[in-house]
Amino acid sequence: KHGAKCIVELCRAMLEVDPTIEFIVDGHGETFQAALLAREELGDKIAYFVFHQYTPWRVTEILRNGKSVPIESLSQADVWHAWVATPEFDADGLAVFSNPLVAQARQKGLRIAVTEWNWNGGWGNKQLARNSALDSALAKGVGAAGFLHALMRAGDVVDIGCQSMLVGNSWPIHAIYADREGKEPPYFMPSGQATMLYSHHHGRDRLQVVAENVPTFEQPFKMGDIQPWEKLACLDAVATAGEAAVFFHVINRSFDRACAIEIDAAKMGPLGMKAIHHMLTGRLNDAPEEGEPVQVAEIVDTEIEYDGRTLTVTLPPRTISIIEMPRQK
Repeated sequence: KHGAKCIVELCRAMLEVDPTIEFIVDGHGETFQAALLAREELGDKIAYFVFHQYTPWRVTEILRNGKSVPIESLSQADVWHAWVATPEFDADGLAVFSNPLVAQARQKGLRIAVTEWNWNGGWGNKQLARNSALDSALAKGVGAAGFLHALMRAGDVVDIGCQSMLVGNSWPIHAIYADREGKEPPYFMPSGQATMLYSHHHGRDRLQVVAENVPTFEQPFKMGDIQPWEKLACLDAVATAGEAAVFFHVINRSFDRACAIEIDAAKMGPLGMKAIHHMLTGRLNDAPEEGEPVQVAEIVDTEIEYDGRTLTVTLPPRTISIIEMPRQK
């Protein structure tokens, strides 16, 4: 109650200065009840409840079935499949948020702002980093796409999702790397490119996706906040629609498996005879080898001709794709 009283008094003081203000209040964990009591006093002036989500933080130990596993025993594929296993997953192996605030918001008619989120972390010491088979910014970017799918699946209650951070030079989670000494030009990082891809190509309304014969894999390792999962979907798909086009967003989490998919678009209204495959792809090594660009990943656009109803496309491993299907004019 004391926390609720503090929130109410602070908000009322600010409303005296500007009565049009709406508030975003921390609703994570123990603060939820205080925020809920404050909303009973202030009503819709408390417009959003907040939780932040970062995964995995610093990885200092690898566990399997509760027992420590030497880093040297993990392959590149082992590390990759763990690092893209974010944030959490449902029974079908699709990315979701398990934060209690999502369920509470649905029960109580609340709105959510996830004002900070990202794949944030990495190897927690030099020994792990030195002995690991993989330390990949591309894996972090594909993991960040899992957050985007979780946000869209919670779109009935989540109105705001702010990826942290935009520009940086030390934390490996920035969207754009900027050299503090200005000796090299800024460049995009994969996690920022993933969000940019979805920002450029999406519809306002989320469509129902019925998936069949989706391959899965087990991810058995605990690394920091990354949890083991018995089943993760190799292909994680969300569909959205706008006035001009329908968009099929799909992550191929597999380290080495290309997957051919068939999209049945017959119920999406009259579509054109051409689609565009927007794909984020990149290399595993962060430091460029001779002849490679400094930027790890790039977005490639390919035009696809089809009959306007059924579209078949092959998704390379370790990629994020958006299939844009324009409506007939």
